[in-house]
Amino acid sequence: MAFGGSTSSNTLPHTHNQTAVNDGGQLSQTLTDMNGVTLYSEITDNSAAVAANTANIATNTAAIAAIEAGICSVTFQDDFASDNFTDGGGGDVSVVPPNLVYNAGTSTSDSRSYYDLGVSVSETKWTLRWKQTSTTVATSASSCHVGMGISSTNTTWNDSQNGLSFVRGSGTSAADNQYYLNRCTAGSYVDNGASNKAGFSTSTGNVTAQVYYVQLMRTSASNIVASIYSDEFITLVESETFTDLSGVTGLRYLKCASRSQNINTNSGTIDDVKFYNGCNGTIL
Repeated sequence: MAFGGSTSSNTLPHTHNQTAVNDGGQLSQTLTDMNGVTLYSEITDNSAAVAANTANIATNTAAIAAIEAGICSVTFQDDFASDNFTDGGGGDVSVVPPNLVYNAGTSTSDSRSYYDLGVSVSETKWTLRWKQTSTTVATSASSCHVGMGISSTNTTWNDSQNGLSFVRGSGTSAADNQYYLNRCTAGSYVDNGASNKAGFSTSTGNVTAQVYYVQLMRTSASNIVASIYSDEFITLVESETFTDLSGVTGLRYLKCASRSQNINTNSGTIDDVKFYNGCNGTIL
């Protein structure tokens, strides 16, 4: 049977040449030229769509890059499965795997445990996070304090230093018996006077087995925000801020330091420390 206008039963393979004998050229003509439009051109001339897709890809690539630029990469982290910190003092603060452990009420020997970041810590933006459990805080007289944060020195709490720390105090006065953000410029790493302490009003008094996830975030040369969460940095309990950090420079050491007294109880643990230098954006 002839197809496409051919009268021969021996139709040749289709060649798109309508002048060839038995080629089925009318069929080729129909496929190639339909209603005056070259069908081949319609199929292949998609340059406008390609250009639009290319533009969309470029836009999406830029958007992804911007998102990635805002995601913080961890500079240092420690779960205290092993001891990477250096201890000093009478042992009231030390790494006992799998935690950094403190008990500022067992002696009068001021202690600290520290880690040298070995990098120039940004003076405009960084984030420090950890999990803190206040095992027992009970008072009888005077006060003792334990602070975790970043200092310019690896020395005891009352040596002259620059630093920012989150402190748990234990004492008979309300100003001492609470969590607070401590700021020091050539001053004390904990208990640096009323003007350098920002107390957390929702977390005062004696406690037992109280767990907080703590975040210190420096957002500029002059600003720091300390926040406590009831879970892993999702449900915010309270934040406190300092907006004057003049002279708080040269920070280098992650440090947990105690002002110890043997007449109170202030014990607990620190775990899952993560430091993000030069970043205060999205943390995954």
